[in-house]
Amino acid sequence: MLDLNIYQWLAFIAVFISSSVMSKSVIKEDISIGAGERVVIDSEILKEERHLLVHLPSSYTKSNDKYPVLYLLDGERHFAHSILASRLLQEQNFAPELIIVAIPNVNGNTRQRDLGLETEKFTSFLRNEVMTYIKENYRASDSNTLYGHSLAGYYAVSVLANYPELFDNYIAAGPPLQTKESEFYKKIASHESLDKSLYFSSANQAEEGKRVMDALNTFVEKLEEKSPEKFNWKYELLADQTHITGYYLSLFKGMMFVFRTVQLDK
Repeated sequence: MLDLNIYQWLAFIAVFISSSVMSKSVIKEDISIGAGERVVIDSEILKEERHLLVHLPSSYTKSNDKYPVLYLLDGERHFAHSILASRLLQEQNFAPELIIVAIPNVNGNTRQRDLGLETEKFTSFLRNEVMTYIKENYRASDSNTLYGHSLAGYYAVSVLANYPELFDNYIAAGPPLQTKESEFYKKIASHESLDKSLYFSSANQAEEGKRVMDALNTFVEKLEEKSPEKFNWKYELLADQTHITGYYLSLFKGMMFVFRTVQLDK
């Protein structure tokens, strides 16, 4: 038995009671970043079941308003941080309230197929099944924004070049445009009345690789030389970011850029 005097015992008991009280004051629970719902689409175009994650703005149930829609490629990766970003930007009057629609890949196995190899089929799915479903089942306005990172960023730029009418705004983080930069530029430049917004970014050359950076620099140089008069674009080199961390900042800064016209007068 421990040989403790009365004062040592009292001190021991006090610490024990204090620890017990503190431990009982801790409540463990699951905390959700934002309300959302999962939608299942049995795609006739892709011949497979696809899921959507949909987040509605806080005022949705209290109004009859229609809301712009932000579509996220690689949705399983970007849903949570897009909700946080949109909330902060809304509070600071840098963005409107948004319906956020995340399009996850199927166990990561469909990404290369959808965004690189069979882009026309995926674009048809996006246009005719995903966007149609959102328009028919939610109070979505006609304003649509597309966000993608890396290969999904490449896909976003390709949609702008080939199907510019699909979205009003395009945000592309670290898009690998090599071998396609001139083709995409020519198609963008051919739309003389192109009234769209594009924000795209990259990390430094050590992160992205020389071929990616050379292609991006060529793309930027061509846009600087000549681009449609109403085409609103911005390229940013995020030199202190990695290819991965850059996608957080690119979405945030991209939303600030493409939605800057909604800022309230101060």
